[in-house]
Amino acid sequence: MENIVSFLNGEKRRTEENINKFNDKISQCHFKIEEIEKLKEEISNNIDNTFSVFTPNVYDKDKNEIEIEKLNAKKKEYLNRIQELEKRVENLENKIVKIDEAFEDVENTELQLAESIKGTKKTVSKEVKKTKEENYNEFINILEYEINKCDKYFSNDIEKEISKLSDKISLCNSFVNVDQERTKVELLKLEENINALNRKFNTKMFHVKHFDGSVGIYKQIKDFIDVYNQKLDNKIEYSYNGFKISDSGNRVVNIIRIIKEAIENANTHAGCSKINVSVEIDNLIAENQVNDENNNDSTAEMRELNFIVQDINKFRVNVKISDNGEGFVKQKDNILIENNMYGIQMMKYRSKLINAKFNIESTVGLGTVVTLVYEF
Repeated sequence: MENIVSFLNGEKRRTEENINKFNDKISQCHFKIEEIEKLKEEISNNIDNTFSVFTPNVYDKDKNEIEIEKLNAKKKEYLNRIQELEKRVENLENKIVKIDEAFEDVENTELQLAESIKGTKKTVSKEVKKTKEENYNEFINILEYEINKCDKYFSNDIEKEISKLSDKISLCNSFVNVDQERTKVELLKLEENINALNRKFNTKMFHVKHFDGSVGIYKQIKDFIDVYNQKLDNKIEYSYNGFKISDSGNRVVNIIRIIKEAIENANTHAGCSKINVSVEIDNLIAENQVNDENNNDSTAEMRELNFIVQDINKFRVNVKISDNGEGFVKQKDNILIENNMYGIQMMKYRSKLINAKFNIESTVGLGTVVTLVYEF
């Protein structure tokens, strides 16, 4: 459409320029005609004066009349030229009228196209929204399917396994005073069955990689960041403060996956140059002991109690991932899901799995901060 409008504008401009040129020529012709009329008038006056003063001179009169006839012929040429030019001007003016009509046609076509595009866009948006809803419903169905499988397993298989364990415990109780060796054997088998059940339970938990035992928080996160930094040219800075403690492998895996999601969002979407990952460990029991010692009313019995329970540590784990990227405007969960933005949702989901408090703050132009806090 822009090319058509540009072409029409050019044609209209050139046509108007030609009309102005032809009008100038018409004006020149009229000027010439006026000069001819003046000259004819002078010649006529000259003839009249000659006859009034002198005797008639046939030669002079004929000569002047011949000049007048020539001037009349020239005037006729100019009049014909004016008619020709006026005809051309009329044709050009008709052309401008058609160009203006063409402009109206283009404008109407643009309006029709705009309405058509609007209708098409609305249809496409509706279909896209429908597809997103279908994808979201499919995602929810997958979740529900996996959860239902777990529920079925827990309600049926686990119940059977626990019933078997209960029977073996009863068997051990019956042998404990009769045959201690047999009891030991049965207890070993019972321990094996419990461990097998625990492994089976872990493998059935949905969407989380599980493994037995506990792992060091500091080392696991450091190893992950060391590997990931190779991909990002050492863009990530890692700091760790507090006790170097261990936690369940399953929980640490979820923490690392939350960190990974936050790093990928910052690197892919925020255009940041630096990402900071910090972990701070607080010993809640130690804090309570300090508070008790600062209390003037504390008793020896209370200090003794603190001494007894000091090995039963309780920790608070604070994880923070921040970047210096572009930041973003926070949106509601349903808007994020409609736009296929599942990253924040999955971080929230993993936080719930480990019973952690999750928060994300972002300021446009300043960056984003993701925090994760849990106690154990």
